[in-house]
Amino acid sequence: HLPLYRQQNIFQRLGLHAPRDTLNHWTLGSLELLRPIAEAIHLECLAKTYLQVDESPIKELAPGTGKTRTGYVWVFNDPCPQGSVSYRWQKGRSCEDFEQALGGGAKDWEGIFQCDGYSVYPSYQRDRAGVIDLGSCMAHIRRGFSKALDAGERDAARIIYLISCLYHIEDKLRQKKAGPALRDAIRASHCAPGFKLIEKYLRKIQSRHLPQSLMGKAISYALNQWSGLEAYLKDGRVELDNNLCENTIRPLKIGAKNSLFFGSRRGGELGCVAYTLIENCKRHGLDLHDYLTSAMKALVGQGPVHAPELTPAAIAKARRLKKVS
Repeated sequence: HLPLYRQQNIFQRLGLHAPRDTLNHWTLGSLELLRPIAEAIHLECLAKTYLQVDESPIKELAPGTGKTRTGYVWVFNDPCPQGSVSYRWQKGRSCEDFEQALGGGAKDWEGIFQCDGYSVYPSYQRDRAGVIDLGSCMAHIRRGFSKALDAGERDAARIIYLISCLYHIEDKLRQKKAGPALRDAIRASHCAPGFKLIEKYLRKIQSRHLPQSLMGKAISYALNQWSGLEAYLKDGRVELDNNLCENTIRPLKIGAKNSLFFGSRRGGELGCVAYTLIENCKRHGLDLHDYLTSAMKALVGQGPVHAPELTPAAIAKARRLKKVS
């Protein structure tokens, strides 16, 4: 998150004169070289049949106007152990932008997208009914009741308590490092009754609250999203919420005051290349400097055709196999 003009000042204090244009060209050139690896990471994500998806706004400089416009970073996260995450830049957050962010490899994609209640996701899913399922996010559902509770709604307290019971079960499963099969079994016996109780209670109290009240809005949102929670009960891989995906967006926001906007569409795309490589190195326990150095040397020497072998996930897997052997 350290802008190049600040790095230039640091270099000058150390006695190194590095013009900012030179630093810009080096950075953009390096990321162009590394772009095939980011594309290979995206294909790693699309190879999975369960992904968490979210989008986050970041400003982009509009050419010729001197003003900024809002673009979006779309995040595709594989939350399973040793999973990858891909960041993709688009000018908007329409259904068309979502399809473009998915890329050409998504046409034959089948599986579960876990997301929030943004309308683009069900719209995309309706056109592919029977092929793609949507998983809802309990954290988004709970937020509405938390606001209602802060406003003094007593009914919200019981809902939040019942939801906390589900999270308590998930915490125990996480501590045991339970796999999908065990999670599926525990959820069927312990969580499914809780889900039925929450839904029944929501329908019972819905008529007590005005539709435009905080509680009324929370109940309406929850019931609209409820069918998507079935994915959590049917598939042990699916998380109770989309928080792991939101966690991958948090690093982008940390540097928001340092980098106020991308300078161009190309800058946004290459920025997402950097985000993708950095986050995957962190996720797979690789030293970023060593990884980038070796990856760029390999791409120059062997060409982009070897990019799938140079992803952080592929390198981490090769190291694990080497230790075993």
